[in-house]
Amino acid sequence: MTSQIVVGDPDEDYQSAMRKMDQANIRHLLVVKGPEMLSMISIRDLIRVDMQDKGEEIRYLREYLYQVPTEPARPTARA
Repeated sequence: MTSQIVVGDPDEDYQSAMRKMDQANIRHLLVVKGPEMLSMISIRDLIRVDMQDKGEEIRYLREYLYQVPTEPARPTARA
């Protein structure tokens, strides 16, 4: 039986929770606030969040890389 229980904080970001789970070699993390257990998250939950975050980042980078530059204003001919 485990003597040191690994827990997460409700304000903790998902990357640090994933890192904590990886270091402890666990698949589920209790989320506690003080003496109260709020929830339990799994590595699968965090991977889904990570995939969504990476998808948004890729979409943003594609828009940035492949954006069509605006054409500079052409001087008008004066008569």
